[in-house]
Amino acid sequence: MSDLAVRLKTWRHALGLTQDEFARRSGLPKRTIVGYENSEREPGAAALAAIAKTGVNMTWLLTGEGEMLPPKQ
Repeated sequence: MSDLAVRLKTWRHALGLTQDEFARRSGLPKRTIVGYENSEREPGAAALAAIAKTGVNMTWLLTGEGEMLPPKQ
């Protein structure tokens, strides 16, 4: 499992969401979320933008650096 897959699943769990619920919140198909979490595919720019709308710190999601939540503005 890729690091990104682990972090995406960790984020979804932190939100307390099922894959179905996360798919609805992000606007991505459930099968796409499953593929990311199982390291079967990597998200492209449009998918990353959709995932960003769920509130995750994208630096953390992509690199593992920093906190899971974005810094307060």
